[in-house]
Amino acid sequence: MNILNIIILSITGIIVGAATGLIGASGVIIVVPVLSFIFNVPISVAIGTSLLIDVIVSFSVTATYAFKNRVNYRIGIPTMIGAVVGAQLGAYISVVMPQRLLEIIFGIFMLCMGAFFLKTKGKYQEKRVFHFVNPRINFIIILIFGFIIGILAGLLGTSGGVLYMLVYIIVFGLAIKDSIGTSTLIMIIAALSGAIGYIGLKHINLFDAFFIGIIAIPSGILFARIAIKSKKETLIIILGVTLIVVGVSMLLH
Repeated sequence: MNILNIIILSITGIIVGAATGLIGASGVIIVVPVLSFIFNVPISVAIGTSLLIDVIVSFSVTATYAFKNRVNYRIGIPTMIGAVVGAQLGAYISVVMPQRLLEIIFGIFMLCMGAFFLKTKGKYQEKRVFHFVNPRINFIIILIFGFIIGILAGLLGTSGGVLYMLVYIIVFGLAIKDSIGTSTLIMIIAALSGAIGYIGLKHINLFDAFFIGIIAIPSGILFARIAIKSKKETLIIILGVTLIVVGVSMLLH
């Protein structure tokens, strides 16, 4: 591997760490275009590699948020259970469902959500802690949301980090920083579940995954610390812009 390739992979790692640390975004939106367009890696291999990178960087980012008590385990754990099951079903459905149709629907949804966050800039009700009036019912509700998001993540070949954030903020009223910390926790397991499948199919580049992942670790920690200290309005704007960029890229894919 030449110096230019190493530089490109290093920059990719830094950006992936920044995206995950700042807004809990999956590295798939960065890694897949880089590997497929610049290095001509097959799309399935690029997705598998991206999922393993998500596992690596999400560990460090989650630990950073957890240290500041910004991970909500009571919502995160049932979401995680539902997500793992849903992701497997989504991967199965993706074989028979038109991928382009899904990308268009998802892209439009991301654009709408991005516009919503840029317009509101955090001026909506947030609750720091989710209060369980009836723990069993709420557990089931969160489980169902996790399952639904898991299906979407499986269909799109992503860890679903941003999707979890949207549900945590809009449906469960979590503050954005808690949403980021909790979504990266889910990404660890969700991405690992997907990555194992791609490893089994040998649709993964282990060198690229570990190289980019290791570079992304310090970047993820740094930007997670920046996010924790930032104003929520700033993070909301970054999230809104990111959603619009993702939406546009999905529509133009």
